[in-house]
Amino acid sequence: MDRALWELWNENPPGPVEYNGLTVTRGVRLEVATGDAIHIKLSSFCEPPQQIISVDGYSCMLRCNETEAEGMVISANKWDRYPDDPNDPHGPCTIRVIAAKKDARVWLGNSWINLVNGGRDYGMGNCGIVRGSAKLNPDYEMELRCSDGVGPADFDSLVYEYKIIRA
Repeated sequence: MDRALWELWNENPPGPVEYNGLTVTRGVRLEVATGDAIHIKLSSFCEPPQQIISVDGYSCMLRCNETEAEGMVISANKWDRYPDDPNDPHGPCTIRVIAAKKDARVWLGNSWINLVNGGRDYGMGNCGIVRGSAKLNPDYEMELRCSDGVGPADFDSLVYEYKIIRA
């Protein structure tokens, strides 16, 4: 009998876990340095709930457009506010690494807006990420297919690709 993804997470919280023949993680850890840039290109998303790309910096600061912070959330349904190229409403969005210290890293993941309380949820229920080769943009490093955890695992809740341009 197939087990729910949340049951596998209960047994191995940090992951990864094997689910229906797929290796599922909670996110992607990237080693970074000052001056690196992470390009993110949105492929698809579904709603409700509102889907969010989570970008968290550890031992570094991040900059996207005019915003600087240790972590950022990029709402899929408001993607047109983030692109570098005004002629391409789907990206890429560029996150620049600034003021990186030793062992700096960036964590890419997914989260969503809770339909009941309006807060941001992460890591609950049947959430998870399946990593694979970039399909829409061959020069990108990885495609991330995300399940938002609401209902059965569905890795089409949020799909995006990324690449790192090293300083």
